[in-house]
Amino acid sequence: MTPRLLPWLVLSALSALSGSAWAFADDNNTVTTYVQAGYQRDSNLLRRDSASGEEADKIRILAAGVQLKLPVSLQTFTAGLDVQDVRFDRFTDLNYRSHRASAGWDWRLTPDIGGKLGWADERQPVQLKYLDQKLLDETKDRRLNASVFYRFQPEWQVEAGADDGRTTHTLQARQYLDNDSRGYSAGLRYLPTTGSSVALVAKRSTADYPNREVPVVPPTITLPFFLVDNGYTQRDLRLTADWRASETATVSAYAGQTKREHHQLNGRDFSGATGRLALDWLLSGKLRFVTGTWREIGGDEQSAFSSYAIRRGWNVEPTWYVTPKVQAKLSWRQERLQYAGAPATAVGVEQRSDKEKMLSVSADYEVLTNVVLSLSHSREKRESNQAVENYRDRMTSLFVKASF
Repeated sequence: MTPRLLPWLVLSALSALSGSAWAFADDNNTVTTYVQAGYQRDSNLLRRDSASGEEADKIRILAAGVQLKLPVSLQTFTAGLDVQDVRFDRFTDLNYRSHRASAGWDWRLTPDIGGKLGWADERQPVQLKYLDQKLLDETKDRRLNASVFYRFQPEWQVEAGADDGRTTHTLQARQYLDNDSRGYSAGLRYLPTTGSSVALVAKRSTADYPNREVPVVPPTITLPFFLVDNGYTQRDLRLTADWRASETATVSAYAGQTKREHHQLNGRDFSGATGRLALDWLLSGKLRFVTGTWREIGGDEQSAFSSYAIRRGWNVEPTWYVTPKVQAKLSWRQERLQYAGAPATAVGVEQRSDKEKMLSVSADYEVLTNVVLSLSHSREKRESNQAVENYRDRMTSLFVKASF
């Protein structure tokens, strides 16, 4: 038996258990499993500027997962496992298997004193849109986190947290992106009886990169050979709010100040305002409206670059519940990314700046109880001040998912 088959066998066993042995558990216990199969056609898999059809591919996807929730007195234990197998028709050297495993303990000493412990292990590929070549680079991410709270008044609590993580890359040429990160936070939260909350949270994070990077600069710039330490320290102070505006509308937001200081080449440091605002509004029994806007630093681009991006964007997602079994969704997202943290930027190279747009339409149909058929089509476009980074892409997807 190969190690790669083990997660699938475990999931199969748990699926069987969910319909038999677990049926005798307490009603509050929850075990949910799913299996999913999908087919996609991508017109520009490699996200290249001059796509001529040679970059198109067909993709087959198999996925499965299980989630467990076990309350014991004041305690709640959780665990989960998701696995995915992705196969390409033409670019077979990009085939991969990904997974995410997690476990947690929502602990309580009393109703007013408690916290959470969590562990997660994840393996997934770096998105091809961030890579200049046809490369399979998978990240392995392991994280531990812990938090504690004390509610000293019915509507007030103090809280603190810590997290520790390690990220590594399977591609040797990109192991300068391997890093160890850790963070500590403390805050004060107000919890009115309406179900809303407001908190002031301060956090200090650090990231250490054990492998140094050789910066790439244009031939027009002459520099002596040197290696760059991409480690940094980041401090965040945020005011967060989750507001139940009504029975059908919620608003989530944060506003704050972020400061990131690098160990080397401080010309790429960041200090400025960050924030996010999101609205989820059920307009009627048949229409839901979700929208948001943000200004943040750092995201999934950091899996591919030693640079962070200043990200400014917005999204709109209306959903129409046509019938109890049919729903349709439109999604429009636009975002600007300014790569302000590249080592080359600190020595005079022009910052890369991208504008990304994505429009998608999708429909879900529950063909049988807990069996959903999903069809979607999306168009994506990127415009960059570095012309080679421009691209257009179209993707059509068909999935079927069964939940148990």
